[in-house]
Amino acid sequence: MDSISPQQALDSSTAPSAPSAPSAPPPPLASTKPASTARACTRCRRFKAKCVPGTDDSAACRRCTESRVECTFPALVINHSTNGPNNTQRIRSLERRQALFERAFATLGVDLEALLEGEDAEKLKVTSASSRAASPPEQFGQRVADLMDNDVTTSDPLRFGRRERESAQPRPPKRQRMDERDSPEPSQEHQELAFQIFSQRCCVSIPFIHPDSPEHNPTNVLKMSSLLYWAIVAVGAREADELASLHDFARRRAIDLSRCTLAGKVPTFPDLQGFCIVLQWLVPVRPLGHLLSLCYELDLHKYYRSLDSSPPSPALLDRLRTFCYVLVQDRLVSIATGKPHQAAQFDLARLAETIRGQASASVRDGRLCAQAELLMIMSHERDHLDEAALLSADDFIALQVQNDLIDRWGVKWRAWALSNANANGEGVFTPYASVLIQFPFAKLHVNSVVLRGLTAHSSVADISAERLVHAHIAVNNAQEHLRVAIEHFQPPVISYTR
Repeated sequence: MDSISPQQALDSSTAPSAPSAPSAPPPPLASTKPASTARACTRCRRFKAKCVPGTDDSAACRRCTESRVECTFPALVINHSTNGPNNTQRIRSLERRQALFERAFATLGVDLEALLEGEDAEKLKVTSASSRAASPPEQFGQRVADLMDNDVTTSDPLRFGRRERESAQPRPPKRQRMDERDSPEPSQEHQELAFQIFSQRCCVSIPFIHPDSPEHNPTNVLKMSSLLYWAIVAVGAREADELASLHDFARRRAIDLSRCTLAGKVPTFPDLQGFCIVLQWLVPVRPLGHLLSLCYELDLHKYYRSLDSSPPSPALLDRLRTFCYVLVQDRLVSIATGKPHQAAQFDLARLAETIRGQASASVRDGRLCAQAELLMIMSHERDHLDEAALLSADDFIALQVQNDLIDRWGVKWRAWALSNANANGEGVFTPYASVLIQFPFAKLHVNSVVLRGLTAHSSVADISAERLVHAHIAVNNAQEHLRVAIEHFQPPVISYTR
């Protein structure tokens, strides 16, 4: 073998070689990162391994190919969303659509059975068109056509037998209820008229208001007490039908001001007088506890105790009149409601006689005294009788004494009333009418006590001769009371004695 020197080898390596043909580009290098499948095979799922596709065109993965096992994939399961409708809901929806179409076809006059059997479509179109033209609302037919051409779920609901929501007129907003207390105040002219009516017709029953005094005018009374002013206007406005709105307004104002005496500032003496008018004429009959507390707050009970020391002054006399009026109302309310009176410690008859004995006493003071004396007689034995037990012989003797006292009262005060028959003018609650109405009322109240203790199961033996006598007196005086009321208290005269 021939040897080659190093120099020859060097020369051969550095000598230029002949140009050769261009070679093809080298093939691209295979990616070392295998592609992944959308789903894993059964074997890879069991081993919780990554399922990599094989290198060949087969569907087997690389792991199954290397292990020489069959590569299988689980069946595809469609996962329904929990928010979508289930089969039951789909069936109900289809049933509602079917019922909706059946009602629509029935309204249009289309025979659905004939349509299902394949009747002539042209005939059905004519029938549907004629029925649609006969339908009164135009929008109804257009709505049915939309339902026949489109999906029911994309159309507005049909409202059979009702007006279309679009054609109905919108409801007007509810009228805002104006607060009664925000209503405009009545005219001053009507207020003055009601004030004048009270002064001429209603003051005869109020001993502490002097209508002939120059201080008794709307302006001065309003300055003294708003409660007294609106109470007077409310009572006076009740006398005329034309002043009904004024009466409602003034009554609400007077009652609101009366409530202020409970928790407001300390009331004045005119406020107390206005509260007396409110309790007598403008509210239901109730015990006078708050009214008596106002009397104590204004020290009226102290004026009563000062009668023994010195004669009352004119200013003190007005306070005593008001206090006597409150005591009379307390006794009257006690008799009307059957509850005990709350001012038993005061001698009502003595106070009334003291007022009547003054030189400046008026006819209204005499009326107050007469009423006070009668109430004392009526309530004398009432508190001592047992309502649950039958009356004894002593009780019948006490009833006879009361009847005698009432008879004497009638004789005494009838004579006084006849002498002052025209003292209050014509057409008003005169003193004579006052005595006539109070006398049978007292007899009725006193003698009806014989019915106490009797029930529906009482026998004839329980109704004694004494009971029959007093029951007969009570019935006769009830008839007399009704006769006097009809004769003397016809409109426009109004009884203010409840």
